[in-house]
Amino acid sequence: MAKLEEFDSYEEINNAAADALAREDKDRIMEIAKNNGIDPEDAEDFWLGTIEELTTPLLAAIGKIEVESKEIEIFGIFTDWKGVILDLAQKDEQFAINVRKKGKNLVDCFAAVLKQESKNRKTIDKRICKAAGLPENIPMSTLTKIEQINIIKEYYAK
Repeated sequence: MAKLEEFDSYEEINNAAADALAREDKDRIMEIAKNNGIDPEDAEDFWLGTIEELTTPLLAAIGKIEVESKEIEIFGIFTDWKGVILDLAQKDEQFAINVRKKGKNLVDCFAAVLKQESKNRKTIDKRICKAAGLPENIPMSTLTKIEQINIIKEYYAK
């Protein structure tokens, strides 16, 4: 499994790859790609001169999210939130750029949403709990999907 090599931007990734290319260090190019979730075929194309840059803002953001999600083994709602991040990155280049910044990561993003989730809890109606075969007085978050998305946007905008 790849361990994220934290670059602050897609430009830093491209600069590191260009330096490796100038040194004719194919292994380093492949390592940069692997550690940043960049397709090995793109790394090969960069090495061969088929493409001029190893990555773009969107591909750098997607790669970072993919590597991080494997590191923390996400599941359930976290998978949904990851999907939100990837969707936002595809729709907004500045968001994709912000995802790539040093210090921004899925752990802290998910923590920001969970923190708000825990502050916005309400007890589920006892009839629903009974129908589900659960004890009464189970608290549940009241955040809507839109509110969750806004927290994610705010996290990456800072």
